[in-house]
Amino acid sequence: MVRIDLNNNNLTGTLPVQIGMLTDLQHLILRGNQLTGNIPVEIRTLTNLITFDLGFNNLTGTIPSQIGQLLNLEYLFIGSGSLLTGTIPPELGQLTKLKIIALDENQLSGALPEGFGNLHDLNLLFLQGNQLSSLPDLSSLENLNLLNCSNNQLTFSDLEPNMGIPEFYYSPQEQIGTQENFQLIEGDNFSNVLSVGGENNQYQWFKDGDMIPSQTTNTLNINNVFLAYAGDYYCEVTNTVVPGLKLTSRLITLLVEENSDLLTLDFEPGWNIFSSTVLPGNSNLMDILQPIISGGKLKKVMNELGDVIEDWGIYGGWQNNIGNLQRTEGYKINVTEPVTLQLTGTGARFPLNIPLGAGWNIISWPSKNEQEGVAVFQALIDAGKLKKVMDEEGKTIENWGIFGDWNNKIGNFMPGEGYAVNVTTDCILTVNEGGTKSEIVIRETFVSTHFIPAFKGNGTEHMNIHLINLPESGLIEGDEIGVFDGDICVGSSKISNFKFQISNFNSSISIPVSANDGIEVINGFTTGNSIEMRLYRNGHEYPLTIQPLFQSKTVFEKGSSLFAQVDLATGTGVISGSNFTEINCYPNPFREHITIEIALATKQKIDVKVYDAKGALVRPLFENEAEGKFNVYWDGRNQAGTRMVSGTYFLKINESTFKVLLE
Repeated sequence: MVRIDLNNNNLTGTLPVQIGMLTDLQHLILRGNQLTGNIPVEIRTLTNLITFDLGFNNLTGTIPSQIGQLLNLEYLFIGSGSLLTGTIPPELGQLTKLKIIALDENQLSGALPEGFGNLHDLNLLFLQGNQLSSLPDLSSLENLNLLNCSNNQLTFSDLEPNMGIPEFYYSPQEQIGTQENFQLIEGDNFSNVLSVGGENNQYQWFKDGDMIPSQTTNTLNINNVFLAYAGDYYCEVTNTVVPGLKLTSRLITLLVEENSDLLTLDFEPGWNIFSSTVLPGNSNLMDILQPIISGGKLKKVMNELGDVIEDWGIYGGWQNNIGNLQRTEGYKINVTEPVTLQLTGTGARFPLNIPLGAGWNIISWPSKNEQEGVAVFQALIDAGKLKKVMDEEGKTIENWGIFGDWNNKIGNFMPGEGYAVNVTTDCILTVNEGGTKSEIVIRETFVSTHFIPAFKGNGTEHMNIHLINLPESGLIEGDEIGVFDGDICVGSSKISNFKFQISNFNSSISIPVSANDGIEVINGFTTGNSIEMRLYRNGHEYPLTIQPLFQSKTVFEKGSSLFAQVDLATGTGVISGSNFTEINCYPNPFREHITIEIALATKQKIDVKVYDAKGALVRPLFENEAEGKFNVYWDGRNQAGTRMVSGTYFLKINESTFKVLLE
């Protein structure tokens, strides 16, 4: 048998080793099938073979060097779709009768053997689509009319000698050089040589896609590096002898550190949330915090995943399960007393992307500049992805709906601070170096001196109590409010700047309450327990009735918010002032008239007035000295005798306030 031609028959399987038994075979044509596996070395016995065509199959392995023994071979096709690897055997250079060689579209690497320069009968050579890195001078092959070596790893030194080949296809080629990152400090000098063959090369360097006119050699030279030099660099190489080909180098990334930024972090006793605007050379977080550990002031550090740095005592001492400080992350830290920590290192490059996972995250504020909180998150707000932002004190940025849309109780984001962020889905927060700094916002609540929370400092894992419609609740300047889980005070505030609150914060205050941290004694709320509130006024405590809004729940839950209105009075009982023994208002609600029954312990001046929900005087009812028990009446009319509309009104009896409802 001298010829086997089974091309384009969808044959599968491997080429059998028994093929070597057909020693008279001259033409073996199996192209266009689905053959797999290696080319058997037994092919060496087919010494009469003229045509060996295995193109367009799925062969793997290497090219057997034994093919070099087929000295009568004229046509060799083992490309176009196969997955042959390794180098091209130099033994192929012995096949001096070869006219066509097709090794294209494989994964062949290394150099084309020098022996190919001896194949003077060669007419067509297909090498495209491999990973060849070197090509010999083939210009002496007088019969070579076509050479295709495009899509390899060749440079101009491989191509220049072969430009005389009639049909020479060489473009494109793979990128050249090595991708590298270099960490520099301001003031450093930098030099990087691009090695690429060719005697007629021209070079042009680029930074972040922009041409650098002064950089036109194979060496990138930068003296006295500063921050603006940070970026991605690459070089484009052309050649005056090899037209139509541009070799592009792989990226060189320069990371430039500011020459020593300083950050001062101040921690107060209890929980804090911090981040860093600088990244020290040694970024191991436990090493960074070692001064606090050595001073015996550190209790615990925690990241958003719950990984910790803490003292395991006899089971291993201080352990770091967090690892290194990250530019984008914030951390919770608990210290026993006030402590200051100073860090030096490199600042971040901006814009900086902070990845956020659905749910709660703790992020850094990586900028040295203060920026207004809502502006920082505006893109996520517009995309409907932001739920809530909270600082270490429990102050928030969140949507108050009809009571104020997006409300910023935090103010500016500050260097060194960390923030808890709740988002609806995985997303990216992009932080820019510059931004708008807001004016200082007057605090709407102050610390209560009567209700003292069980936690130290800021607390942790807060919930927010937002009290709406302060005037309708009967709250006045100087009132102190405590939030309780049973007998444990978990948050409190004192009403101050009352007029400011009404005009700027939709008649509301916000009280952060802290969860129990589980470290020592119970010092915060327990999730699922009921929320209780108390009022302190004129030396007395009174319970407050909570009316939840927006389907809020009156149970404690970490990270959530309760929007509510409180009832200061229901129309009966003593609410404020030690000189009253009893006050009753009935019926309440009323239609025709309401009776205000007052019992006094001592003779005193009594002033009874009615106000509407906006605080405007409706009608004086009584102003005189009195003693003992007596009644005052209101018929639901103003001073002009006009009946008032149905709604909520307030009876002010001296300094005490009662809510009544006119139907």
